[in-house]
Amino acid sequence: MVAIVTEMWYPPFKAEEVANKFLEVMQTYPVDKSIAKPLVPGVIAASKKGIHSIAIGICKDGKIKEAIELQSKRMLMLGSIKGVSYSIHVYMELAEAMSTLGMTPPEF
Repeated sequence: MVAIVTEMWYPPFKAEEVANKFLEVMQTYPVDKSIAKPLVPGVIAASKKGIHSIAIGICKDGKIKEAIELQSKRMLMLGSIKGVSYSIHVYMELAEAMSTLGMTPPEF
């Protein structure tokens, strides 16, 4: 399993503008469950850097490239707002990461 974790930061006074842009983004690039399934569609908190949001999607097998491209297009639209910054990270499941070392993780 591969997860794409997207983080975004923006100033509190931009919250309404970001929310409106988010609605536009999701109309332009809607969820495509054949590429990735949202695990955490979005969580939001206040931080010292401003508003901080996190979204996590689980990629379908063989769809990592498409999932990254889709999320990148979404974030480019949101990133057009002055003061918005973001990062997109690709994570491997623990079992997959440990298997690259020839190891098996403990049961959880």
